[in-house]
Amino acid sequence: MFENGQGDIIDENRNEAMHWEEEVNPYVTETLSNFTQYSEKQPTDLNMTDPERSKRMAQKTLFLYYLQLKFLSAAASARKAAINVHTGQDWTKKLENDPDFDIFEKNTNKAVRKGSQLQEEPKAHLIEFFDDNPHA
Repeated sequence: MFENGQGDIIDENRNEAMHWEEEVNPYVTETLSNFTQYSEKQPTDLNMTDPERSKRMAQKTLFLYYLQLKFLSAAASARKAAINVHTGQDWTKKLENDPDFDIFEKNTNKAVRKGSQLQEEPKAHLIEFFDDNPHA
């Protein structure tokens, strides 16, 4: 099948095609084909003024790129991103099991923290004092 120059689709015997339908994929199959495209799609509201933080963010982004787009194992992705293999495996497990896990946020263990040592009355007094005197 080819076009005859007049906008008609014909075969090699010059017979017109009865119905021509282009193959259409009903699914969105556009992918990010390289690391540059992938990293451009990552959150940009992160504070990147600290060079060490910037390096860690780049490593995490690279880790996710290899894990989710190149379909490498957690260990292989971690090695390529220069991250400890056990850390990469731990992140992968958390990503699979916890929908709220964000690899880019610092996750502190809040369950182990000690409770406030101030009682409510002194605590309220201090909050009110610093609200009234922010320069103090």
